[in-house]
Amino acid sequence: MHEHRFGFVAAKYDGSNRRGPGRPRTGDELRALLVSMAIENPRWGYTRLRDVLRALGHEIGRTTIQRILKEQGIEPAPGRRKQLSWSEFLRAHWGAIAAWDFRTVEVLCEASFVTMF
Repeated sequence: MHEHRFGFVAAKYDGSNRRGPGRPRTGDELRALLVSMAIENPRWGYTRLRDVLRALGHEIGRTTIQRILKEQGIEPAPGRRKQLSWSEFLRAHWGAIAAWDFRTVEVLCEASFVTMF
């Protein structure tokens, strides 16, 4: 009896006809950003990607990241790390390689120091 009398209140606040099922789809821009970050940083796992995106102002979950990368055919971080090509390796380590080129070492030879390059 009370349900019938107050049914209009429930109908007034029922928003089920104004919403769709589930969460909203992740935007194409965010998906593209995520994919490019995963490719450019093969050592970053789902948590690191999530944290960097959060720092940029995007809220996205680890499982959503996992699903998007799987849809794109991108393996988890350990698998991506194994497939690093030689050119990708050089690009990732170029700063350290260039710094090593300018490194010199002083070596003691017969009572004097010699600079070795």
